Amino acid sequence: MKQERKTRIELRAVNRCLLFANALMILISCGGGKSAPGVGIQNVTAAAPRLQEVNSSGDYSPYYATGDLQRPRYFHETILDNKGRPIVMGGTDERGYSGLDSLEIFDQSGFEEDIPRPASLTGFWIDTDFAGDPISFKSGPRMLFTTDLLADGRILIVGGSSDLLRSKLLDGAEVFDSETRTTESLEAKMVLPRFRHTSVLLNDGSVLFIGGQISMTVTIIDDRIPEGFPGRERQESRFVTTPLCEFYSPKEAKFIQMTFPESDRPSKLNTPRGRASHATTKLAGPDGDLGTSDDVVIIGAGFQSFSGQFAPDNKFLFNVSRQLAVGLQGMEFFDPITRAFTQVSTVSLDRPKLNNPHIMNLGQFNNVAIDGTRGLGNMAFFTGGNVDEDCPVTALNDLLLVATYTGFGPAGGIQFFRIIEDQRNSHIEGNESIVTNPALNLVARSATNPVAMPRAIRTAPSAGNLSTWLVVTAGVDIKNSLGGCVSNYADPTMLAGSVWDPFFSLPAIDVGQSGRDLRSQRTVNNPLGVIGCWLTLDGAMPSTDRSFYGSTPPSRWARRVGATRNWAKLVPVAGEDGIVYSTDDRVLLTGGGNEYGDAINVGGEPTSPSCEILIMPGSTSKSPVP
Repeated sequence: MKQERKTRIELRAVNRCLLFANALMILISCGGGKSAPGVGIQNVTAAAPRLQEVNSSGDYSPYYATGDLQRPRYFHETILDNKGRPIVMGGTDERGYSGLDSLEIFDQSGFEEDIPRPASLTGFWIDTDFAGDPISFKSGPRMLFTTDLLADGRILIVGGSSDLLRSKLLDGAEVFDSETRTTESLEAKMVLPRFRHTSVLLNDGSVLFIGGQISMTVTIIDDRIPEGFPGRERQESRFVTTPLCEFYSPKEAKFIQMTFPESDRPSKLNTPRGRASHATTKLAGPDGDLGTSDDVVIIGAGFQSFSGQFAPDNKFLFNVSRQLAVGLQGMEFFDPITRAFTQVSTVSLDRPKLNNPHIMNLGQFNNVAIDGTRGLGNMAFFTGGNVDEDCPVTALNDLLLVATYTGFGPAGGIQFFRIIEDQRNSHIEGNESIVTNPALNLVARSATNPVAMPRAIRTAPSAGNLSTWLVVTAGVDIKNSLGGCVSNYADPTMLAGSVWDPFFSLPAIDVGQSGRDLRSQRTVNNPLGVIGCWLTLDGAMPSTDRSFYGSTPPSRWARRVGATRNWAKLVPVAGEDGIVYSTDDRVLLTGGGNEYGDAINVGGEPTSPSCEILIMPGSTSKSPVP
């Protein structure tokens, strides 16, 4: 079978290797594709062709099908390599009963010769190395793992297992080199093999692995069998959450248990039995700058399993509904200087969030607000996820968090405050629609992920011109109604997608100020005055007033190409300039299934088309928007 695949690939790929060069670099791509005429900056493989934002009727139409994955999938992981190329890894196409071992690299400078050009005019997936062999994990299929970009440009792949059943956890790590298209197994083994954990790249170059689930052998006693008789006691595996953490040191090339400085005492999560399916991000520390040595890590949401025989015996979802775990609303933070985890006592979520919750830092691209005030790196936005009960309701209220520092106490005297805006529902998706019944019209999402995007806006001369938008689409909105549990995949808001703009303020407009005036909303607990608002992707983004807010009928909102796309992964991809994390970036939607799933099924069948491109409003303009 492998030889047949190799022969087919070689017939398609040999002698089609394209050489691209510019003054800075030479990139080689032998993926069976052809270069695309009209691509933004010629001879740069990351550049994309210009695509129109509106259709012939003048409606905003930003979604374009692009080249399909060689192996459609969901429950996979994505990451950008050091050249900004999206890479898809692992996952499943069989409801979690078996995994995938393949990796694919997205090249949007070309297209496959033997199939019709996609609507995006370009984009194909490379799943073979330079010899024509499939790119694959050394340790076999993998899902529920983490990926991190190391300083040397390689991608670290850690944790997970081959399926959602009772398979053994993977204790070995791998690295993928996208330049050579090769994977390599590391000699180092994890201290505790784990899955549903999170990873954070620390500023010293090491990677911290937080929580997750581990495998534990427990004794099960059958009281129906008298003592001393065979079968009364048996050994079984359970997947319990863990409070123990570890980190990978590239310098020492090994995994090390997290302990307190100058001590062998483990540094544990503050949640007693640990947590899994949670979210993490870094916040700027007392110096106010993100990316420095005093950054702290905020950890929130997820679940905590019950212990022993009452913990989950497989890796499927719905652990809370199966009464094997409890959802978490609390948060804690990690101080890398003291290596201590501390509970956050002043802020919590309204409802538990697990199954793809996310925390996004608002200062990723610019620590300065639009009027020059510093401190965006101390703000984070919680979104996504659900309660994981019999009806896994997606919680409507997202959470905007700000951290301040007194200079005294743990992590420089860190204090957390929640910024609430309930009057206009600005922290809930669907707030631009005509809401007749808030319980039904407003939406939230799970089974997808938001993407941080840099956007150009008009600012004070000292503030720069970048804002961080959070962009989200796909997934599912699940509600518990009188008719039972309802899964909403395709109402106008779900199909269009949304952006969270931190610098558009409905409360400012309500008091007669500009929607971009942060001063009117500043308080002691909100020193920047950032409130933010979810806006629908309808092409009419409001600027300083409400004239474009809710002005487009839902029938003319954007619509995805794939109507259902659950357990997909969104990732930024370079626009016409060929440079990722610039203001003309696009969003690449990769994979997905056609249903959310239940306690023993995840994802359904792979979505068609398996990938598409989303263009941000105004991305074809090089001038800052208001």
